[in-house]
Amino acid sequence: MAGTALVFALFDPLSWRLFPHCLLHSITGMYSPGCGTGRALTQLAHGQWLTALRLNPVTVLGLPVIGALWVTGRLDRVRPVWIWMMLAVLVAFGVLRNLPWPPFNWLAP
Repeated sequence: MAGTALVFALFDPLSWRLFPHCLLHSITGMYSPGCGTGRALTQLAHGQWLTALRLNPVTVLGLPVIGALWVTGRLDRVRPVWIWMMLAVLVAFGVLRNLPWPPFNWLAP
């Protein structure tokens, strides 16, 4: 985790080809649930929490949950219902962030 944080602290995803671009956005112009994750992680590494939250709120809010599960050793005991719920959140987020009117268009990175 520290290595990943260091990479995002040192390399800006917009400036370096090290990071892949979103294939869905490249082809369709639509934002996937993961669009903005690299930039959000870069902002988190620099302590810019609000900017990171604006770029991808699901990533920023999901990281503490996944981190807590990993630290406590409960990551392998996640029930299937929680996985399905997270999948539903990701699909809903992907749809909502592509709607063209406020407040949904504010979810676009």
